Amino acid sequence: MTAFALAMCLTAYLPVLLPASWPLSAAAAVVLPCLFCKYGLCKYGFCKYGFCRENVRLSGSYYLSFICACLGAAYFSANAQQRLEQVWPESLAGQDVNAEVEIVSLPEALSGGRRGPQFRFDARLLEGQCFALPGTPESLFCPPGEPRLRLNSYLPQNFKPGGRYQLRLRLWPPDGRHSPGAFNYQRWLWASAYSATAYVPEFYTYLGQSTHARAKFMAWRQSLLTELQPLFELRSQEALIKALLFADRSGMSSQHWRVFSRTGTSHLMAISGMHLGMVFGWILLLARGLQLFSRGGSRWRWGSVLLAWLTTLVYAGMANFTLPTQRALIMLAVLTLGLASARFVPPWRGLSLALLLVLLLDPLASHSAGFILSFSAVAVLLLVFSSYRGRTQTSVFSHLLKAQLVLGVGLLPVSLAMNFWHSSVALPANMIAIPLMTFLILPLLLLSVLLFLILPSAGLVLMSGANWVLQGLMEILHAFSEFAPNWQPANGAWVIIGLLLVAFILLLPRGMPGRWLMPPLLLLLLFWPSREIKKERFEVTVLDVGQGLSVLVKTQYHALLYDVGPDFDSGFNSFDGIIWPYLRKAGVDDLDAVVLSHGDRDHAGSLSALLAQLPVAQIVSGEPLRIRSQLAEALPLVFTEVQNCHSVNQPISWTWDDVEFQFMSVAAQLSLTFENKGPKVKSNNRSCVLKISSSNGTALITGDIEKGVEEPLLAKFGSNLQSGLLIAPHHGSLTSSSEKFIAGVNPQLAVFSAARFNRYRHPRREVQARYCARGVQLASTGLQGSLRFESGPGGWRVADQGRRKKYFWQRQPEEMCVISQKGD
Repeated sequence: MTAFALAMCLTAYLPVLLPASWPLSAAAAVVLPCLFCKYGLCKYGFCKYGFCRENVRLSGSYYLSFICACLGAAYFSANAQQRLEQVWPESLAGQDVNAEVEIVSLPEALSGGRRGPQFRFDARLLEGQCFALPGTPESLFCPPGEPRLRLNSYLPQNFKPGGRYQLRLRLWPPDGRHSPGAFNYQRWLWASAYSATAYVPEFYTYLGQSTHARAKFMAWRQSLLTELQPLFELRSQEALIKALLFADRSGMSSQHWRVFSRTGTSHLMAISGMHLGMVFGWILLLARGLQLFSRGGSRWRWGSVLLAWLTTLVYAGMANFTLPTQRALIMLAVLTLGLASARFVPPWRGLSLALLLVLLLDPLASHSAGFILSFSAVAVLLLVFSSYRGRTQTSVFSHLLKAQLVLGVGLLPVSLAMNFWHSSVALPANMIAIPLMTFLILPLLLLSVLLFLILPSAGLVLMSGANWVLQGLMEILHAFSEFAPNWQPANGAWVIIGLLLVAFILLLPRGMPGRWLMPPLLLLLLFWPSREIKKERFEVTVLDVGQGLSVLVKTQYHALLYDVGPDFDSGFNSFDGIIWPYLRKAGVDDLDAVVLSHGDRDHAGSLSALLAQLPVAQIVSGEPLRIRSQLAEALPLVFTEVQNCHSVNQPISWTWDDVEFQFMSVAAQLSLTFENKGPKVKSNNRSCVLKISSSNGTALITGDIEKGVEEPLLAKFGSNLQSGLLIAPHHGSLTSSSEKFIAGVNPQLAVFSAARFNRYRHPRREVQARYCARGVQLASTGLQGSLRFESGPGGWRVADQGRRKKYFWQRQPEEMCVISQKGD
């Protein structure tokens, strides 16, 4: 059982997918000769010789474990191969197709953008459809089964769960941004069983309602939501109430998530094992209390645990049977069988059985953060508390405090490895929030739902009480969030390994030699200094913000951010999702300067999010008036001075740690003034061009300039433009990177900041060919993720990249131009 589950987990993390026949062949190749020796040759007296003598001594459990491990690997490989066959092909990425789908979730309203409200929902591609691939007419993509799709639409919210539609879809393979410290969206899509993401440009035809049980369940859930709407509408905490009852977090604002993140209580808003465990415990306690007044015996015991599990089943159904609730139901089912049979089940055996059942249901669950954290948490608690049986009883508060401390230490290396942040106030915040959630908020919410369906007035009263307690909890958490922000140590792989060893030793029983040395060693690893940059050197990191630009320049004691990437109508912004996690991981707590090349959304869209999180000493832009206007709209109560990078007289320059920064401006040639008056100049051509140079290397960041600016730059600065590292203009557009400009800069490396599968097809192949013809080594954030470059005596080198082939579904990053290294 354990061997089967562990083999599935190990196979899931291999960089290549093993054919299902390989593990089966390995099992046959090892087991069959052993069996032949034991039950065949032994009859003729050969057991005492060579190979057979050794094998007959092996216990049968070894054979069984090896067979189970091979079967587990084969089971995973077969399921993963089907998933690979369902993935939308790259050759059809971004193309419009007609498809028949079935809606399998309620539409989730996202933050309204410039195009109006946006909705997100899940659908399944109906079986038996084929799509023409580019090339010969006979080339078809016919996915097996019913692939799951994640859809976005600006159309009115009139999609019915369980309904079947013929839609015009624009689909992409599962992908995301790849940057150190950032959320791995691609991995999440795979772990959540999505085969493609899609946009619905137009509504087509309603084909009718599905008759599957899945559709009937969705209709029941929607009718329940509609019937209960008067219960929680107009409440001050309506968004949180919906999240706790129906896993509908669409109404939660960024302020909500900021408070939960800073206090380490985000887990409270994701219905998972903790919530289902609370419900299970309350119902079981209530049923066992009633048992005291009856003589039901074993029938009451079976009935009470079955009632508790069925109640959690209904609650999981209200939450749409999300993957975390499915895993929790399986774990609780194992506990139910143990309690109902009145037999002692070894805790580790029960955990192994739950692990096996979860992986059988969802073989890719081992890539889910919820799966890793939930099983790790249970394992940590079992490791510490399984030895407490029979000891003197202590208070509930003591157990809760110890459990929080144990989980904090045990899950620290796991959560750091998964790029989760840590709050310095997580312990006191959870000591208040978890009891309130367990004993007041969740029971009141569920009781108010039940009573509202029977006696509406009583349900409304209870809901008012739950709303009042929830509001008080939010005020407490908000106070905690203001007291201490999130904290994430700058760490590497070896720090994570060290933390795992230290945490394991700390969790062992008392008496372990050297255990007293672990707390100071833990602090040493947590506060290990980040990587130091030597004087006269600097690092340039081009962050993977999709179709936009953001570049971090670090010297020994200073940091500059050039552009802040885009924001989106869905509410996601590049700073919170990509830049801020990277800054924390790199040990950057404040910025000495922010340069906004110009005011377009893909370069300056996340500025307000940056200013809400981080102190900035200076802001410079090629369009200062436009940036001020955007800030006045987003942050009306905050006045921010924005300087102009274009100087008609002398270029603006300064020096940090023996590294020189200079704006290469052609304002006089293009008649640009500080007030942006004079001849009309495109916004792209107002971009700030920044050159960074030291004795160890030079870099040139060009924003979105086009050929109309490239020529004046060459005429004014000539050979002074030459740089070893070039951030290619305008994402690799045809309007930029002229042959003269490439020859004038003469870079060793050129980087394109562009999203994979972007609609503009950046970087264009013609532009790549121009660089390749000059022998320039090329890189792209869309293909390689965030890229960190280090300067040195030998020129520039790629020190780190975000996208690597780590898992079987990923492709090796393509090398656009491969040449021999040459100096600056």
